[in-house]
Amino acid sequence: MNYLCIDIGTGSIKAVEKSADGRILRWGMLEKTDGPLQSSIQPLDEALAIHYLKTLVAEMHTESQDAVVSLPAFEVFTAIAPAVDPQYIPMSPNTFKLEAFPVNNKSFFLVAVPKEIIAKYKRIIRYSGLNLVRLELESVAVARVFADLKEPVLVMDVGRRSTAFTLVEKGMVNFLSHTDFALASNARNVIINKARALANQRGAKKIVLAPKFAVVNGLYRVSQ
Repeated sequence: MNYLCIDIGTGSIKAVEKSADGRILRWGMLEKTDGPLQSSIQPLDEALAIHYLKTLVAEMHTESQDAVVSLPAFEVFTAIAPAVDPQYIPMSPNTFKLEAFPVNNKSFFLVAVPKEIIAKYKRIIRYSGLNLVRLELESVAVARVFADLKEPVLVMDVGRRSTAFTLVEKGMVNFLSHTDFALASNARNVIINKARALANQRGAKKIVLAPKFAVVNGLYRVSQ
């Protein structure tokens, strides 16, 4: 069965269709040049996202309607905690869905996705004529690309309006931070300096750029 892997970013929507045996069948991207699609301070415009996504899928002539979608770091709350417990998230427990990923024998990487964000993405995918299979934090997905590296690595995912810094060790997220300094702000030196500081603080041996396309649910990998 084919899958669509969709990344709704701050300045573009990207999609890849893969076959069941892992082959990339087709891919595409639509950019919004007159302003951001979304940012940490600007909510995603549902109608605009639906229009862009429907247009992109139509232009790609996709065969599948099943979609796995990535979530940007600024849409979720995260924490490193000693237990899988909602108390470590600064939100009311009934307002979010909690996922946990083991970091080591003593801690977990917690991801809390607000239910209103989940509902929004469900509407966008449904009204685009697709079936939502899974939502996943993009940093968790990207981390799997580096599962074969033995040493810690700091991954920079530089977008149009936001940059995510993810500390990865053996394919698992150990730390996640984001900033609104990004491509549109012409703040290359600020981003690099922040990355170096985080790498030193967290013991990362390398700093790398995230793959050109977001990796969604381990369904595809694209080298930088």
